[in-house]
Amino acid sequence: MFEWVNKLKRAKPGPIGIDLGADTIRMSQVRIDGADIALIAAVREDVPSHLRRDVAGRISWFADVYRELLANGGFVGRQVNIAFSAPAMQVLHVRLPKMEESALRQAAIWDARGKLSMDLGRAAVRHVVAGEIFQQGEAHLETILMATPRELVDQWLAVARKARLDVQGMTPDPLAIADCFSRVLRRKADAESTTAFIDIGALSSRVVVTYQRQLLFSRIIAVGSDTLTAAVAAAFNVPVEQARLMRVKRADEISARLQESENASPAGARQNADVATPPKSADGGEGGFALLSAALDAHRKSNASVVAALNDVDAATLQGTNQLCRELELCRQYHEATFPARAIDRMVLVGGEARNRPLCRQLAEHLGLPVQVGDPMARLIRGDGANDLVDELLDRKQPQPGWATTLGLSMGPMNAVVATKAA
Repeated sequence: MFEWVNKLKRAKPGPIGIDLGADTIRMSQVRIDGADIALIAAVREDVPSHLRRDVAGRISWFADVYRELLANGGFVGRQVNIAFSAPAMQVLHVRLPKMEESALRQAAIWDARGKLSMDLGRAAVRHVVAGEIFQQGEAHLETILMATPRELVDQWLAVARKARLDVQGMTPDPLAIADCFSRVLRRKADAESTTAFIDIGALSSRVVVTYQRQLLFSRIIAVGSDTLTAAVAAAFNVPVEQARLMRVKRADEISARLQESENASPAGARQNADVATPPKSADGGEGGFALLSAALDAHRKSNASVVAALNDVDAATLQGTNQLCRELELCRQYHEATFPARAIDRMVLVGGEARNRPLCRQLAEHLGLPVQVGDPMARLIRGDGANDLVDELLDRKQPQPGWATTLGLSMGPMNAVVATKAA
């Protein structure tokens, strides 16, 4: 009898994860039963372009479309977990003397005053202790502070009340990403690796470093896909939408040549069920840029004018790409100076720009680390009654890096059913 009741509890659907990004809203819901994670509902919708930089406007837009999204996705229940990310959120590392947990949050807020561009007295604040470090011979706590303006929290809660949604949590996206992959990457090698997850979004990029489910580092970098697209638009004097298509065409051209090379070489085969891995060498050997150059030679000769324009696209985005690489290197240096025993072993790209394989390779070459495209769907199975989008997402031919945050919201932490309820 008790065994049957416990099984029912385990099989209860998680909350609906809501990831309202600058250009896309993604919602998903999973059911966890022991080691099985079933995707039971999913939906996505483009955000109106005029709201890309208007967080409050996007929340109001959600209030107008949530009924249709819930119906189209086939979601169960009304419990939701909402993601907070940049520019709605800011992140800061502070180092504090060891103290009781009850005093730590207030001490972190006090130490952070004046270091963030928001009034922490009017913000919702979450803190995570990354670990114990020694500074000048004394033990300190490396603490990650994540703050969101209270007015946005209140706006979300007002929308939820009107929609009769039960807000189970409001979770910073670094924690959602960590929650997702702590469940998906379950091999022994994963448990022993220190991983930097890089979420290259439209307006900014997030860095999340984890080891054995523990968040060690997080930072927001003010370089996103829009930065690269704007550079192309300026260089070619074309509208932003046309510049975005030019970048997509360039990435597709290189990816197609890479795929041809990988199909002819076992070195490029997918190496495990957890991630889709671009050719792993970043030193110019087989699988690296030498292979890429050789594969493109014939195409360049037969399509010289087209390739010249595409090379100009590379040149236009070079400054933004180099800036991103420099910022990532600074993140790596800070993390490894703080936790020298936890040097980063690999980078896993998530978010919409993760499918830009040329960019993956540039990051690998610059940082000298294996760079993989994260697939949060890798271990998921199809839930009963799931919609057509679920079948598309679970197609193993393509990773789905853009879904990491919303899946992490529905999965929740490994040691809890759902995130802490919003205050």
